[in-house]
This record gives sequence, structure tokens and C-alpha cells, in this order.
Amino acid sequence: MTLAFTQALALTCIIETIILVSFFFREIKIKKLVVASLIVNLITLPIAWAAMPLIPFNFFFNFILIEVSVFLAEALMLKVILEEIQAKRIIAAAFAMNFVTAAIGLLL
Repeated sequence: MTLAFTQALALTCIIETIILVSFFFREIKIKKLVVASLIVNLITLPIAWAAMPLIPFNFFFNFILIEVSVFLAEALMLKVILEEIQAKRIIAAAFAMNFVTAAIGLLL
């Protein structure tokens, strides 16, 4: 693992966990939310990181394609883990999580 990957993973996990907890802390135990966030990020980020150089398009197209894919995968996984939450609320949380981390990633 490279330092850049490790930093990206840590930053993503921290930011997306904070966002997920802020969405659902009144309804779901914080520990469950933290675990859910870590599970989805430990699955999606390594795949996204590995896929980026393999897609034969320009950076911008690859970035959008991967971010949309990650958003959909994370929303689906979160719905399975947090089954008591309505799908539209999971989608909103997953969108916020990925929008913020994608924007920060582009700025860095």
C-alpha cells in the first residue's frame, strides 16, 4: 500500500463516517454507523483506487464513472446494513458522503 492510498483511505473513512453519523445518530447506534461506514469504504475505496488507471478514458470521465459507481455501491451496501432506514434517506446520505469526499479529493 502506498502512503497516498493509506492517506486517502483514512481521510475518506473519517469524513464519510462523520457524515453518516450526522444523518442517522438519532435512530441508529453510533457504533453501528461507524462499522457500516468502515465496511463500505474498506470495500469500495480499494476497488476504485485500482480501477482508476485501468479505465481507458480521460481523468475526468474516469473520475465521474468511478464516483457514480462507488455512490451506487455504497448506497446499496448501506441499505443492506442499515435496513431499518428508508432507501431514499440512505441514498441522500451516500450522495452527501461521496460528494464531499470527491470534492475534497479533487481539491487535494
